[in-house]
Amino acid sequence: MNLIEFAKTAKDDVSPEDFVAKMKEILPLDEVKNLTEEEGLMFFSAVSWLHDLGLLLIEFNEQDGEMPSPDGQRMAPCIPGTHGPFIDTVLTRGRDEPDFSPLVNFGLE
Repeated sequence: MNLIEFAKTAKDDVSPEDFVAKMKEILPLDEVKNLTEEEGLMFFSAVSWLHDLGLLLIEFNEQDGEMPSPDGQRMAPCIPGTHGPFIDTVLTRGRDEPDFSPLVNFGLE
């Protein structure tokens, strides 16, 4: 399975556990923690580029330039949520010590 096939088969009600299981079919997540610093930066660059491309696709499909909020109201900007587990990073936790357990459990408890 590749990422396009994943997108075509994903469901709105997929659980975080199912999301991670399907992602493991696309990407060997267990190997991510073994990347060197340089490889990790390239991985981040690729994922960031795909994220930006995905946002552009969402904008393209919302022809009026507004995206629905979770309660169905129209507003801008509103980025749709993810189905995968939440992984806390420096952008969300502030200056607290990082929790590296997602490198082992992929954000699942």
